[in-house]
Amino acid sequence: MEEQVQVSDQNIDDLERRLADAEETLRAIRSGEVDGLVVSTAAGEQVYTVEGANAPYRFLVEEMTEGALMLLEDGTIVYANTRFAELTGEPLESVTGSFVQRFFSDLEKVTASIKRAHTGGIREELQLKVKDGPPRAVQFSLFPLHPGKTEGFAAIVTDLTRQKVAERELRDSAEQLETRVRNRTAELTRANEILVAEMIERKRIEAQLRQAEKLLSQKALHLEKLVHERTASLAEMVGELEAFSYSMVHDLRAPLRAMDGFAKLLDEEFGDNVGPRGKDYIRRIVGAARRLDELIQDALNYTKIAGGNLRSEPVDTDTVVREIIESYPNLRAHRDNIRIESPLPRVVANPALLTQCIANLLDNGVKFVLPGKSPQIIISATPKRDCVRLNFLDNGIGIQPHARDRIFQMFERLHGPQQYEGTGIGLAIVRKGVQRMGGKTGVDSTVGEGSCFWIELPPAPASPKAC
Repeated sequence: MEEQVQVSDQNIDDLERRLADAEETLRAIRSGEVDGLVVSTAAGEQVYTVEGANAPYRFLVEEMTEGALMLLEDGTIVYANTRFAELTGEPLESVTGSFVQRFFSDLEKVTASIKRAHTGGIREELQLKVKDGPPRAVQFSLFPLHPGKTEGFAAIVTDLTRQKVAERELRDSAEQLETRVRNRTAELTRANEILVAEMIERKRIEAQLRQAEKLLSQKALHLEKLVHERTASLAEMVGELEAFSYSMVHDLRAPLRAMDGFAKLLDEEFGDNVGPRGKDYIRRIVGAARRLDELIQDALNYTKIAGGNLRSEPVDTDTVVREIIESYPNLRAHRDNIRIESPLPRVVANPALLTQCIANLLDNGVKFVLPGKSPQIIISATPKRDCVRLNFLDNGIGIQPHARDRIFQMFERLHGPQQYEGTGIGLAIVRKGVQRMGGKTGVDSTVGEGSCFWIELPPAPASPKAC
């Protein structure tokens, strides 16, 4: 037992001595005090040269951003630069002389890599242990100093932390992009489905529209045929009615003229024998016949205005008004009481129809006045934005507000024939005639003071001035 203890003590002393020698050797290597190192191996003693500390290669290796190592076949680190020590978080003194396997998480993988490196360089991605910190992903590159021999290896340890972060960020970005693409693809798919549905619906609607257009076209042709037939029938009927109306007017006026003539003959030849009452009857017969003749003539005039084609042209209203006053006996008698504020403008109208409309207005102006009052008429014009208004201001009996539109209707009379003569068609002819010429008509009135009838017509284009 004592012998065994003595042997163990000797072994411990021997290990301590060898460790001290190794530490001294490593110190000398790091400090550059030695230029070579003899290592005993199974193949014999191997010499490893180490250049001085100031050699250029040592400067380059120390300045590298990667960890640099010189290894023996069993993984002993005979040289390490400062960067490798920084990567591990270990002091540089504790790195040199240590086995490289102890600095990596997967010891067996590192050992296998050293064996495989005999025939050529290898690269492995390993987890480098970090003192007081999580492992660090690195690339472990190992190259034999002399391929095929066991003289040692050079190792480069590259920190992959930034690369891993970049890869993770790239992966996250790719995932985000993939998610966005997937979402966008889903949106486009939904949009495409909606578009397809809309296209199908649109085609269905277009088909319905085509069918409807076809039916509408058939209906239009049918209606056009009916309109053509009805128009031809109406034209024929209108022609027949016109012929009938002219025939009726002629046939009606003939007995009326006969009644008027025989009543006058009766008055002339037997007036003294019939007495006052008989004379009154004769006068009434003559008056009724005359009024009926006027009524028939006015109705015929209204019919002519309501139908047929009218040709409009520039008309000098000043000339038309003066000719009417001179040619109508009932107006010529009051011409001194009719004042024209010249010059009256030119308008676009049918000359004959405009003459009749103005004559009817002037005739009303001298007719509808209070007994014993002399008629007064002022004719003027007011230019407007898109028309010309002709004003006929009188001092007549005036019109109640509720009757101002009614008086332009057929057979409307506000007073009996005993008060004022007339057929009730004159103003209806005025309104219908002005409408046929593209204008408007109306009246402003005060009862007992007078009325202002007006008509509006399109203005005639300005005549070119002579050079």
